[in-house]
Amino acid sequence: MLTHDSEKPVGSVFFVNGQLVLKALPGFEHFFPPGFEASFQGRPPSPSLSPSPTVQSEIKPEAKSPTKYEAKSELKSPTKTEAGTAFMKGTGWTTVKKRECPEPAALEPPPKRPRPEKKMASHEFRIGDVDGMKKFYYIRLGEVGINALRRIITEWVKVLEPTRLRNYGPYHKLKQYSWDFKLLDNKPVPNDRGPPWWPNDVPYVEPAHLPSKCLEALGVAIMFLQFSTAEQDKEYHAGEGLISKLHNAAKYFISTLPAQEYAMGHDAWNAVMKERALQSILPELLQVSRQYEEHIIQEGKEEGERAPSPALGKLFKYAELQKPVRKSWKGKKAEEDEAKEVNKVVKKVKGKGQTPLERREREMMGLRPVKPKVSKVMAVNDLLNT
Repeated sequence: MLTHDSEKPVGSVFFVNGQLVLKALPGFEHFFPPGFEASFQGRPPSPSLSPSPTVQSEIKPEAKSPTKYEAKSELKSPTKTEAGTAFMKGTGWTTVKKRECPEPAALEPPPKRPRPEKKMASHEFRIGDVDGMKKFYYIRLGEVGINALRRIITEWVKVLEPTRLRNYGPYHKLKQYSWDFKLLDNKPVPNDRGPPWWPNDVPYVEPAHLPSKCLEALGVAIMFLQFSTAEQDKEYHAGEGLISKLHNAAKYFISTLPAQEYAMGHDAWNAVMKERALQSILPELLQVSRQYEEHIIQEGKEEGERAPSPALGKLFKYAELQKPVRKSWKGKKAEEDEAKEVNKVVKKVKGKGQTPLERREREMMGLRPVKPKVSKVMAVNDLLNT
């Protein structure tokens, strides 16, 4: 309270937000002229009052000296900045720049390495060289495949001996040795020995039951067969000789044989093997056999005689064929499972329209998916198939 000389209160003093405010009592306003500012040293405001906004003083407080342990920790601890991290090294600071972390690349399977092509051995021989021709026939007949070769040799036997059963009797599973032998493997030699052109080291067995080596030997013997009659000479000059008949029989059989039955592999591999036999193997067999037949006719000692001449004919070069690559095949069951999965995906896309998220987006845009009309029979079939 403020008092006058008469010691009567004339006003009140209080602090508002840390500032001194003077307010005159009613009837004593004349004691306080306008613009009067009271300035006197009073006690600071009580802590209950709201503190005045702090003003930063120009005098800085004295910094405390760090202790021994704090100084060591400050030297050891790195300082992180925008450019990188600073480390204390010796007497100066060393800044290590930040390394940009590359974005992780999308996971992709490693590229498949191309399979190196195997260098196949190449050979050559002259027409009339029996040993070289035998080697060629063995290689090419072996490349046909055992499953198809058995059926081809069976067809060739039918072409050579249409009445084999009537002329030579049934197959007796014995080898064709000389007529001088009385016994064969402790068994009496049958009267019907089989065709004279049948190789001696090949059992007289149906070609479908012969092992691969005996089957190839029988095929090579058939390829070397030559006729010596005048009628067959006319057939040869008319383009209907033995070699042409054998080639046409093999070509017709392979072309009409389904790919599934050509070999024991999967369909794609069988189709490649079948195409290779038609385009590469059979034409070369026909070419060499015809050249050999012409060579014998030209170099024959007498008319109609078909004996090989010591003189050699044209040079023929060939290379062994590389087998096609067998790709991994999971089987019919795995293929059916994959087909079912593909059908499920197709049904999701073509069925009700879209996934739940896409359906919600279309509904927000005001587009509703059109529900297809499905009959009860179709629904039951879909349930049974899945």
